[in-house]
Amino acid sequence: MVKIKLTHLIYLYFLFFPITAYSSMYENLTIDEVVNESELVFEGKVVNLEYKTPSDRNRVYTFVTFEINDVIKGKYVDKTIEIRYPGGIKGDQVTSVTDMVIPQVGEEGIYFIKSLTKHYIHPLTGWAQGQMNIVTDKVGKKRVFSVSGESISHVNRLGPKRKGVEQNLSADVASGIQTSKQKDQAMLLDEVKSQLKQIVDMEEGK
Repeated sequence: MVKIKLTHLIYLYFLFFPITAYSSMYENLTIDEVVNESELVFEGKVVNLEYKTPSDRNRVYTFVTFEINDVIKGKYVDKTIEIRYPGGIKGDQVTSVTDMVIPQVGEEGIYFIKSLTKHYIHPLTGWAQGQMNIVTDKVGKKRVFSVSGESISHVNRLGPKRKGVEQNLSADVASGIQTSKQKDQAMLLDEVKSQLKQIVDMEEGK
C-alpha cells in the first residue's frame, strides 16, 4: 500500500499550480465563505466511481459521478457531474491522502464545488467543510449530517471570516454550523437548503 502524506502532496502541487489555489483550503471557514467561495453547490447522489490516471498526471485519481437533484448555487444544466479526487486504486497499489473523504456510490449529500474549471488538491471548498451528508430516517424524512456523522442542528450566518482564525485542515464543519451527537436533532434537508439559499441570495444581492 502506498500512502502519500498530505504535506508531500501539497509540495508536489505547489510545483505546478499557483499558490493562490491553496489559500483557502486549510482554514476553518465560515458557512458564508464556504457558500460564497464555491462555484457550484448542489444536492445529489453518487452513482458511479472510477479509478483513472488523467493524461496530464502520472498518478491515479478517483472520478466520482454525481446525479444532481437540485442546484442550490451556480449555473449547471446537466443532470450529472464528474469530480476527481486525488488517490485511488491502480493494480495492487492503493494511494490515499490524509483527511481526504471520497464519497461512495449510493451516498447522498450537499456538495460545495470550488471550481468547475480548475483542479485543486481537494475539489470541495474547505475539504470536509464542503460536504454535508443526507440520511433518510426511519419515517422517511431526509436529514443532514456532517462528514463524521454528527447531526447538523443549526445553521448560523457569520459573514466574513474573523481575523486571527487558526488554520484547521481537519475541521468537519464550517464555523456557524452547529452539530449534535443526537441523531434526532439533525435538521431536515429542506431546512438546510433554505438556509443555504438565503446565503446565496445575500451574496447576489437579492
